[in-house]
Amino acid sequence: MAESEIPDNQKTKDNNSTLSNYIIATITAVVYSMAKYPETSPINLFAMFDDSIWFFGNLIAALIGPAIFAGIYYLIKRKGFSKVFAWATVVLLFLSYVGSRIE
Repeated sequence: MAESEIPDNQKTKDNNSTLSNYIIATITAVVYSMAKYPETSPINLFAMFDDSIWFFGNLIAALIGPAIFAGIYYLIKRKGFSKVFAWATVVLLFLSYVGSRIE
């Protein structure tokens, strides 16, 4: 059986793990939610059950915007959803946090 038809100089190695991209996005969302709403973070020892539910709701809501952006990109290019999702999460949540702190 013949080897791949792609020449060696055109082969790309995919060293980016999809799981690591999702972990980066999740950690970014956790840091954003803890920074934006410190009174509801699970680290706060006085947070009640309702506050923890509020925190995880914010966590999911923080990931919806970047997921929509990455989904649109994926529909157009048909590659790199997890990588675009991770970078979009970092950029959009950073801009959201900085924008909310401007007075």
